[in-house]
Amino acid sequence: MKPEILTDLAMRPATPADALAIIETRAAAQCGSIGHPRTSQVSPEQIQFLAQQIELGEESFVVAVDRQGEVIGYGSIYSKESNLRALYVKPHSWRRGVGGLILTHLETLARNAGLTKLSVDATIRARTFYSRNGFIAQTRSKRMSTPWYSMACVPMQKTLQPQRRSK
Repeated sequence: MKPEILTDLAMRPATPADALAIIETRAAAQCGSIGHPRTSQVSPEQIQFLAQQIELGEESFVVAVDRQGEVIGYGSIYSKESNLRALYVKPHSWRRGVGGLILTHLETLARNAGLTKLSVDATIRARTFYSRNGFIAQTRSKRMSTPWYSMACVPMQKTLQPQRRSK
């Protein structure tokens, strides 16, 4: 049976106070479960660094929040490079429309910033999601997140259609 689509979500800009929830969401999504040991190893410096990045505003972060106020997904775009940097959803909310909602919100932000395209380094697992949402795969490569961590990815790109103006 297919999970029920979540309809009572709120999208909002992330604040520095969301930094830990964002880090936990990414870790949970990457390992496919909540409470992965890596989330308990988050240092105050990591939280502070991300909070500062959010506060700087060079990268636009948004969070999807459920009715209890829990961050269940987030995404970010870096307008200067027309790059969708991140889109992660907690596993308990996979296949429930959260990722699509975040992506739609990020695309609107990109259009409002004057962007005509978005690129993303999609993980192998996320490639199908992005393809279903209009992104075209380029070639396979490896992305280095840090000197000690890399992952296989598929560079993808989407041309953003101008928003239709209502009459």
